[in-house]
Amino acid sequence: ATRDVVLSRTPEQEEDRTVSLQNAAAIYDLLSITLGRRGQYVMLSECLERAMKFAFGEFHLWYQVALSMVACGKSAYAVSLLRECVKLRPSDPTVPLMAAKVCIGSLHWLEEAEHFAMMVISLGDEAGEFLPKGYLALGLTYSLQATDATLKSKQDELHRKALQTLERAQQLAPGDPQIILYVSLQLALVRQISSAMEQLQEALNVCRDDANALHLLALLFSAQKHYQPALDVINMAITEYPENFNPSETGVTTGQTPGALGLLQRMLQVVLPVAFAKALRTAVDGFLYTKGHMPPRSGVKEPPLSPAAVYLEPNFYFLAEDELKLAGSCARLFYLPDQGLPGPRTQCAVDMQEERC
Repeated sequence: ATRDVVLSRTPEQEEDRTVSLQNAAAIYDLLSITLGRRGQYVMLSECLERAMKFAFGEFHLWYQVALSMVACGKSAYAVSLLRECVKLRPSDPTVPLMAAKVCIGSLHWLEEAEHFAMMVISLGDEAGEFLPKGYLALGLTYSLQATDATLKSKQDELHRKALQTLERAQQLAPGDPQIILYVSLQLALVRQISSAMEQLQEALNVCRDDANALHLLALLFSAQKHYQPALDVINMAITEYPENFNPSETGVTTGQTPGALGLLQRMLQVVLPVAFAKALRTAVDGFLYTKGHMPPRSGVKEPPLSPAAVYLEPNFYFLAEDELKLAGSCARLFYLPDQGLPGPRTQCAVDMQEERC
């Protein structure tokens, strides 16, 4: 780097300005690597944003700023920046793909996602290996639009378009396990369970230990009322990914008492942050509903559970299944010094336990 930076945009200074920009870009690249490894994405985005006024029309810095905004959670701002990046380099398929991913994921801007996915598809052969990903993004967009649609005819039409688009992606990249997984998921959504199982087997042949594929396999087994194979798959998934609570929730809601109890015990052995509390409440509610102990919650926004209350819901289930020892273990957790006084529902559960003992 040098202090003799040329910022003038006069034609005679173009070469010197290019050299200065290359030096600045190299420094910002090193800064991105350093701060990115430490998770300091907000600081990185602020540093890169300050450089924007000196980098008009420079794709690399614009794209770096957009990626930093995605990383720090400023998704709407990131999409605006990516839209400008598309104008700067319209032949690059990775930019609209990233924009479509952000629109589908955190923003749920499905019309925008469809627009960006169509940009990739419109490139045709120029998109190269990214063309199947464009069809994948478009298929996912149609599938999500079908979920949001209210009319049955509109849902059926969008599901049909989603399946056709995903199958086109699979034709272009027949060995891509991610595409095969989403084809299987879409087949499951339109109730073609047997075809979904066949597609999922192909995905598992390519990537045997994928968590999402194992979770979907368990759901398909459960849809066919093959509960024991579903629990076996879930146990396998939890062994590989002990901190992934999606398979655990599915296993608890299968309706198989011994297996569900074992899964609840394994979930309770994990140190649960508050972020997982809602997931655990959903899992236990689903299992209690299958046992007829309580009505399901529908459309009710539940407040977040405290770390102590995470142990409350399984306590009621253990009592209902005559597992008094496990219920007592759950109840005693409320009397730890760092958890404070128990709430009324906790005290009620303890009284129930003492009465039954």
